[in-house]
Amino acid sequence: MDLIPQPKSKFLKVKCRLCDNEMIIFNHAKSKVVCNSSDCSHLIAEPAGGKAFIDAEIIEELK
Repeated sequence: MDLIPQPKSKFLKVKCRLCDNEMIIFNHAKSKVVCNSSDCSHLIAEPAGGKAFIDAEIIEELK
């Protein structure tokens, strides 16, 4: 029995679909997240009122 609730949000390690750049993002992003590679500006995450819509390959969930 858990007395303290655990958060439902997580940080994710993702890989851009266009340039294979890896980055860490928040799965409940409140603003648009673009790839941080110098030659790519692919939209990685877009806010959706709760969990963000993520258009990238999720490599792992970080704790």
